[in-house]
Amino acid sequence: MLIQGGDETMRCPMSNEDALHRLLTAFFDYERPEVRDFREAVELFKQDIPSRESINQGITGEDVREMIIQHILTEDIFNTIFDENQFHRENNIARELEAVILTFFTGSLRRATLLGVKHYYDVINAAASRIADHHEKQKFLKVVYETFYKSYNPKAPTVWESYTRPMKLCVS
Repeated sequence: MLIQGGDETMRCPMSNEDALHRLLTAFFDYERPEVRDFREAVELFKQDIPSRESINQGITGEDVREMIIQHILTEDIFNTIFDENQFHRENNIARELEAVILTFFTGSLRRATLLGVKHYYDVINAAASRIADHHEKQKFLKVVYETFYKSYNPKAPTVWESYTRPMKLCVS
């Protein structure tokens, strides 16, 4: 006997191989209505999103360039301060920036660039390693952003602001 959605949907003797096969197939193919509705919504979303305009249409090429530079410079600092690399994997913007960066910022270019800022990383990482409290680590990171990154480009919003400020989805 097969019960789905609270109702008996099929019944067969165990000796009838064909009927048992149909019953087991129906059992394994069953999808709860809420799961089916969710999958349908995901498919509609996939079809709908490409027809929409970009997020935050005001972002310029220069803004993207700055976000990429700040992302490159912050990855090691985030990993050291929080002793993990979850942020750059779980944050949508950071993940997409990383995908772009991996297309050109590799090998000797990456090594040479990061070697040029190694002294700053060493100082920041040494200070960060003495902070145990998560709240204090966040405050420290904010200070790093407000001083270190703002000094190299005072007009640009920091990557911290880019990652944390709400973004508007512009719908056409």
